Amino acid sequence: MIRNIIFISLSLVGFANAQDIGEEAQEKLIQKLTQVSLNLAPNDSSKESITLRLADLHAERGRRLAMKELNNGCTVCTAGNKDRDKAIRLYNEVLPILENEQKARVHTQIGHLHELNGNEAKAVAIYESLINDKNEKISSEAQLSLAEIYFKKRNYQQALNYYKKVMQSHPSQKGLATYRAGWCYFNQGQVDAGIRELKTVLQTPELLSRGQSGIVSTDKQFQEEVSRDLATFLARKPFNQSELDELYKLSPENARLAHLSYLASEYERLGQVAPAISAWRYSIQRQSEPKARLEGHVHLAQLQAQHQNRKEAVKDYETSLAMWSSLGACTDDTCKQLKTRLRQFVLDWNQLEKKSPSPELLESYQRYLTVFPEEVDMRLWQAQVAAQLKDHALAVKEHMTVAQSLSQEIKKNSKTEKTRFDWLETSLLAAIENAELLKDSTLIDKTTQAYLDLSIDRKKEMDVKYQRAHIVYESGQHGLAADQMKAIAMDKKAPTDLRGKAADLALDSLVLMKDDARLESWSKELSAALPMQATSFLGVARKSVLTQSSQLATSQNLDKAWVTLNRFDATGATQEEKNSYLKNKLILAEKLRKLPEARDAADQLLRQPGLSTEDMQFALSRKAWFAELQFDFATALTATEKISSKDVDPAGRFLKMALLADLSQKDSSPYYRQFVKESKDAEKSTAVVAQIVKKSKQPEKELEAYKNILTKKPEFYTEVVYEIYAKTGKLQVLTPLLSSTQYVVTPYGKAAVRADLMAKTQTQKEKFLKSTIDASQQRKLAQSLKARVALLEETEKLAAKAVDQQEWASQIVLLSLLASEHQKFYNEVLSLPVPAGLSADEEQQYLGLLSEQAAPHQTKAKDIQAKLSEIYKNKEAFSKFSQSVQSEVEPMRSVFVKEMEIVKLTVPADLQGLLVTRSVANANEKTPAIAEVEKLRQAVRESPFDKSQLEKLLVFEKQLGRSSMVAYLQGRLEAIETK
Repeated sequence: MIRNIIFISLSLVGFANAQDIGEEAQEKLIQKLTQVSLNLAPNDSSKESITLRLADLHAERGRRLAMKELNNGCTVCTAGNKDRDKAIRLYNEVLPILENEQKARVHTQIGHLHELNGNEAKAVAIYESLINDKNEKISSEAQLSLAEIYFKKRNYQQALNYYKKVMQSHPSQKGLATYRAGWCYFNQGQVDAGIRELKTVLQTPELLSRGQSGIVSTDKQFQEEVSRDLATFLARKPFNQSELDELYKLSPENARLAHLSYLASEYERLGQVAPAISAWRYSIQRQSEPKARLEGHVHLAQLQAQHQNRKEAVKDYETSLAMWSSLGACTDDTCKQLKTRLRQFVLDWNQLEKKSPSPELLESYQRYLTVFPEEVDMRLWQAQVAAQLKDHALAVKEHMTVAQSLSQEIKKNSKTEKTRFDWLETSLLAAIENAELLKDSTLIDKTTQAYLDLSIDRKKEMDVKYQRAHIVYESGQHGLAADQMKAIAMDKKAPTDLRGKAADLALDSLVLMKDDARLESWSKELSAALPMQATSFLGVARKSVLTQSSQLATSQNLDKAWVTLNRFDATGATQEEKNSYLKNKLILAEKLRKLPEARDAADQLLRQPGLSTEDMQFALSRKAWFAELQFDFATALTATEKISSKDVDPAGRFLKMALLADLSQKDSSPYYRQFVKESKDAEKSTAVVAQIVKKSKQPEKELEAYKNILTKKPEFYTEVVYEIYAKTGKLQVLTPLLSSTQYVVTPYGKAAVRADLMAKTQTQKEKFLKSTIDASQQRKLAQSLKARVALLEETEKLAAKAVDQQEWASQIVLLSLLASEHQKFYNEVLSLPVPAGLSADEEQQYLGLLSEQAAPHQTKAKDIQAKLSEIYKNKEAFSKFSQSVQSEVEPMRSVFVKEMEIVKLTVPADLQGLLVTRSVANANEKTPAIAEVEKLRQAVRESPFDKSQLEKLLVFEKQLGRSSMVAYLQGRLEAIETK
């Protein structure tokens, strides 16, 4: 736009010297000529010149207003538009009456004014109408104007076409047109063609001018502009060292070094590092000005850094710093800029290696600070780079230096900018961080203390205090750490999260010290101070209560443990904590024999959701035990049934359940059967099988089912068989026992033999009662005597068997029967009548024969009686027999008593007293009343570990014949004795 304004003003020289007058005079002249023009007749001969003069004045005033607006920095520039519109209107008024050459010039002027007002289309139309004007100057000017318009619109090819025409027809504008043509080529990507055109201008003296007349003179400014643009063009093509020489030669002498520097900068800007380095080297070698050379070395250092030539970068930077030092006290603007560049080099390099700085970058910082040690910010950033390079010792040192420097600066100047405060805080914190990374406790202590001493913002005061307390904690000084951490936790100025961490470590310290009393109280304090973490802290308090209680219990301080445990607050407790509390309560209550509380704890524990198998088994076992202590055997059985066989001996569990079933008057046989399946103890299994058979309603059937097991233990087998006999009275049940030696040698095998002999004795008695001697006929007499002798012999065999079996009772009964029957037979034989018709001799002979036959029986009777007398002398045997009967259990005892009664009827009167025949209880003993037994049971419930009460109850239960209860009570007494 400026070029067009100047061009217009020059083109008007032929019309009037409008610009030669002052602004004020111009205004007055416009007013005067306007008035004159209005008063002139349309055909007045002076109308043409006055109108042209007035148009020129408006055009000139528009130029001045536009220039003024431009100088004021307008964005949308509209000043002068009205004047130019006025000028256009005035030019058009006189255009019809102008001569051809003058008309063409006015047309050109109108085109320029339209162009300046933004009406390019009208301007183009006017210029196009003039390009074929006969006046070569006018046509060339129109072509140049069109070229400029298209150039401005970036239609470079169209512009180039017109510039070429100008170059052929307008010598005075040829330099400008060639220059513009070079730019058209360049902008179309034809860099070499553009360079060719610019070189043509620079190598052709007559082209080194924009030219407005035929006079040829070198325009130094134009030459400098073209040579600078040549540098711009050269930067866009592959580097060629020779072109540096060419640029140097083609540039005006005063601009050569500047253009070389500019070309180097362009290479640098475009990222062509190697060409830029070469260009800067070339420039520095020709540069005598120290400041310029310094700047060049800074550029080289930057380029070397970009090109990863870090050592070369440091070398060039070191050279530039040395050159700065040689300048001495340099304070002008150039020096300020150079210092900025020296500083900026390091900062730019830092930015380039922001994430991964190199040792050379750190070295550059150090070299810079050697020359400019007072720059705190650079020292701060140097420290940060050192930290990134893990040179934490240097980082700590530099951060501390920065902090000390800033602290003094701030103290001296109360108006220090906020950034310095921020840097102080940053340095103090960074020093701590690097000291931590070094794991140097001395440095950590020094840097954290420095923060507390020097920080002004104190934004991280609590963090630092926490850190110092943490060091104390890590050093094992838990008492001191606990106090410091608690102070932070209770300080409302500290951040909530930090207070929470401090609180955690305060409590951890107490845990490590095993100071559970303070742990409990502090946890409650902290829960009030930090509500957001109250749940966690109250959890710690609860855990502490459990721990304290456990420790007291371990030390046998059970009462205090109980009081402590009762401080447990279950509100908000986790399920795990509740379970732990209830287990502890159960165990402690049991130890203290607070059985109602223990039972309640067991029940509560069993009601807890998600209870582990282990805890459930524990609670069930205790529930069963507590129920037993209260004689609540049904509950004990139910609880025991739920206990997993995986956690206890399954066989023992079923045996226990069988006893509990018996005690709760339930069918115990299923449990006994399960025991037999599970047990690996043959003896116990056999004993239990015996119980199954004995308790069965069909004992003979059960006996047959378990015969294989029972026969392996003859004692058990014979006992079971004998008890079935005792219950049923079926003598044939004993048959299997009598047929085997292994059975008859057992106590109940012997009892079976006795029972068999007793039964057979009774049979023999009945036979003897039925046996009579018929003397009515000789034949019948002989038969009856023979039958009696056979019966006696049969009985003798039974007696012999009793003797062989050493069966004492059946011996007595059988021998007594034999003695009696032999004597009776002797008497009966001697009492037989003498047959009729015998002579006296025959009668004597008959009686002699009878006596001879009967005498052996009397002798046997006396021998047997003598043997019985020997037996009767052994009174101890009578007592033992009596005792064995009395110690026997039902129903066998009743059978034995009946057998004793049979014996009692046989022995002499003085021995009968030795044979006790009481079957259930002593006649003098009083069976206890149910109410009395229940009263004693209640006493045991209230004092379940009172041995004397248990023993009293055991006596009563024995008297009542409750075998299961007797067995249970005996087990409890044994347990008390064991413990």
